[in-house]
Amino acid sequence: MKIGSTSWVSKNNYLENCKLLEGRVDFAELLIYMWDRNLEKEFCSQIDGLGKLELFYTVHLPLGNISECEKAYKFLRTTDLDIRNYVLHPHDGWQGFIEGKKDVVLENTIEAYPAYERMVIDIGHLKLSGSEDAVLNDTAVKEIREMHIHGVGEGKDHRTLDRQTIEYVSGLVEKYEILERAMKKEDFLLNFEVFDYEKLMRSLWRFKQSGYSKNLAR
Repeated sequence: MKIGSTSWVSKNNYLENCKLLEGRVDFAELLIYMWDRNLEKEFCSQIDGLGKLELFYTVHLPLGNISECEKAYKFLRTTDLDIRNYVLHPHDGWQGFIEGKKDVVLENTIEAYPAYERMVIDIGHLKLSGSEDAVLNDTAVKEIREMHIHGVGEGKDHRTLDRQTIEYVSGLVEKYEILERAMKKEDFLLNFEVFDYEKLMRSLWRFKQSGYSKNLAR
C-alpha cells in the first residue's frame, strides 16, 4: 500500500504544496477543479520542480465537464511526471472519455455511483450516499485501484480522520472481498483527502496509531 495526500493542504501552488508533502507521503494527488490556459501555464512553470520531488502522482481530473477533462488529460500525458492514475467523476459523457484509457479510473460520488471495471472508492461519498452494496457488490467492478479516505460525520466529509471512520472502513474490508483484496496489494493507493496540512498530519497519525495499516499487511 502507498500513502498519499491531495495537493491542496495550504493556499500555495501545486509545487509548494507538494514540497510540504515530500517525505511524509509516497504520492500527491494533483487536484484540478477546472482547466483553462492559465492553469496550463501554471503547470508549465512547475512541472520541472514537481518532477524533482521524491513523489509520484495521481491526477483528479476537472469537476466541470468532460471537455475540460480531455484537455487536462491530453496536456498532462505529454509531461514526464510519474502519474499512476487519472481520477474521473461520472460527468455526462464519462463512458466515451474513459473508453480505452487504462490509466483512468472512475470515482463514486454522492450523487452518482455507476459501477465500472476500474474504480476509485471515496469513503465519504460511499457512506453519505449509502451506496456500499451498489458499488462493492456489482460484478462490473473488477479492480479497485485507490481509496480516498477522510473523516465523515454530521453529514459532512473531508474532515480530519476519526476513529468511527476507521472502524467503518475496517467493516467494509471485512464484508467486501474485492476491497480486502485490493487493499492488501503493494501498489494500492490510499489517498488522504483532507484539505489542511495540520489536519492531514493528525489524520496520518491517527491512521498509524489505529494499527489498521499493520493489519492490512497480514
